[in-house]
Order: sequence, then structure tokens, then C-alpha cells
Amino acid sequence: MNVIFISPHFPLHFWNFCNRLKSLGIQVLGIGDAPYEDLAQEVKASLTEYYYVTSLEDYEQVYRATGYYIGHYGRIDHIESQNEYWLLLEARLRTDFNITSGWKSADMDAVKLKSQMKSGYKRAKVKTARFHLIDSLDEAVAFCAKVGYPVIVKPDNGVGASNTWKLKIPVAILQPSLHQG
Repeated sequence: MNVIFISPHFPLHFWNFCNRLKSLGIQVLGIGDAPYEDLAQEVKASLTEYYYVTSLEDYEQVYRATGYYIGHYGRIDHIESQNEYWLLLEARLRTDFNITSGWKSADMDAVKLKSQMKSGYKRAKVKTARFHLIDSLDEAVAFCAKVGYPVIVKPDNGVGASNTWKLKIPVAILQPSLHQG
């Protein structure tokens, strides 16, 4: 079995996933943006091979690394990172290389967009907080007036708590500062 693991060196403890896979006899093929000589010994020992790219954000480099592994090791069974940040990259690689395990590009809105997740939770009868996708300040003020404070504000597509805010005072009070540059 061949598994490509994206960014096996970061966060620092993620080499443990690779180590456990390798201990099961799985070929663990790392792709990362740290030079090989900078990897911790634990990371190196947990991989069958490592392919360095200057940026994991550069899809062409990661695509070529995946193609290299397919050429040398055969069919890839899984692409993983265990890191939410790389979900879109993993899905795109699975789609482009027809890897059947895991989410493909077409699946990503349902797992990345909070607005899409809400409908999935509703179908599963999981209670969630009310939400509204805001297009204007007037909509924000109206929604906040309807649900009360505090209000949590998050981007529809975001990782973890990035750009998350807790508003404790009415949006209308903030309005003048929202228009200042």
C-alpha cells in the first residue's frame, strides 16, 4: 500500500502518523516544504521517501511530486495530511490522479463551507446555532437584532478560529468605525 503524506514535518508531532503507517508495512511517501536535511530524525525514519517542494501552495510542484511517486511506486492508495489546511490540496490531487479514497474536489464545499455544513447537520438532526451569510452591514444589524448578543462572526470558508470574532455590543454602535479607513 502506498500513502502520500503531505507535510509530515509540521506540526512537529505529525511524524507519528507516518511512523504508525510505516510500522504496518505501508510505504509512506512524504511531500513537504522543508529541505530534507532540516527534517527531524523521527520524520526521516518514518518515511519511505521524501520529496521536497519549495512551497506546498504551488500545486504544480506537488502535482509533479505525486506523479514522481506514482512512476516509482505505482498506484497511490491514500493521500493524507491530517491537517485541515491541506484538505483542498488533498482533494484536488485525489481528483486529478483518480485516487478513490477520501474526498474529491467536488465534495469540498460540504466540508469546508460553514453554510454548507449547516444543511448537513440539519439533515442529521444535529442542533446548531442560527446563522446568516451577510452581504451588507444592514443585514448584519438585522440579524444581530433578531438573535441578540453576543454574536460569533466567522468567514464561511476558513480554517479553525482564523478571523473569528465575538461581538458583544450592537453592530450599529460599531458602524462609524467600520467606515473609517
